[in-house]
Amino acid sequence: MYRHKKYLLAYSLLLTLGVNYSANAASSTSVEITGRVVAATCEINSQGLTGNKIDLGAWGPTSFVDAHTKVGTKSFSIGLSNCTGGSEKDKSYYIDVNGNPMAGHPELFADLGTETVGIELEHNQLPVKNGDAIQLSASDPVKASGQAIVFNASMVSPIASGNVHPSAQDVQATIVFNADYK
Repeated sequence: MYRHKKYLLAYSLLLTLGVNYSANAASSTSVEITGRVVAATCEINSQGLTGNKIDLGAWGPTSFVDAHTKVGTKSFSIGLSNCTGGSEKDKSYYIDVNGNPMAGHPELFADLGTETVGIELEHNQLPVKNGDAIQLSASDPVKASGQAIVFNASMVSPIASGNVHPSAQDVQATIVFNADYK
């Protein structure tokens, strides 16, 4: 009797999996495969991060005094290593910066779409926006290897002023840094 129930359970499980699999099966699929051929390549690396994350901490709403108050500022670096190719005098190595700009505030980054606090990224005390390319000084791949750009990340609330402060919320921005040669 026990053996019979065991086989019945296994058969039922296989039948269920088969039904689910066939219900989700498609008669065809397409896969987009991409690649690039570039004049120069570099490995990109980060320093000052824990697992490619920066935690700017937890802060009370009144910490945001006005629209320019930077809260929880932390520094980190993005650098290049193992650069090959590309030594044309009129071209340079860059770090391209891409992320979701905060609605109505392209100088801030925000992923969640409902935030009234965004992430401000700065380099040399100047704001870095989505689509910016920060130039490294070297056009020679050997010299480009080992160079790094220091960024500061801060939380900023563009609505803060006087007695107006942001509400409690999660703040998140995913920023992608790419090595480029142009």
